[in-house]
Amino acid sequence: MCEAGTVSLQPDVPVDAPPSKKARPALVVALVVVGVLLSGVVWGLWSVFGPPKDYQGSGSGQVDVTIPSGASAKRIGTILEQADVVASQRAFVAAAKDNPDSRSIGPGSYSMPLKMSAAEAVKRLLNPSARITARVIVREGASIREITQQIVTKTKISQSD
Repeated sequence: MCEAGTVSLQPDVPVDAPPSKKARPALVVALVVVGVLLSGVVWGLWSVFGPPKDYQGSGSGQVDVTIPSGASAKRIGTILEQADVVASQRAFVAAAKDNPDSRSIGPGSYSMPLKMSAAEAVKRLLNPSARITARVIVREGASIREITQQIVTKTKISQSD
């Protein structure tokens, strides 16, 4: 007991009491759960804001892709990613931003290697030799059958199309 006007320095409950043995497993489980959640958040942020996936080099193989009129870099990147020309649309958009000439990529069909770096894909789309062109000269007086046969022979368009 304390006399009136004095304060006791002894606590009523021990302050440094060790946690009970029942509380320790719960603490470990809580720490593991927090660690897993933090790892998931870090991984998620890295996948969204980290560097985009990209192939290395100029690629191999061949695929034809068609770029529609008015396509943005994002749309072109999606087309190239779906054709496995580039590893990701994000890598293509980043490479297009780094190359000021990319604004002059025009619509049309292009012959592109598979699995090439995004920077190489931008360069390839700017190269006129990558563009697929076919010229069909229609002579005056030719019948529809003759014109159709010439188109089928000179282009990749089938007769049924």
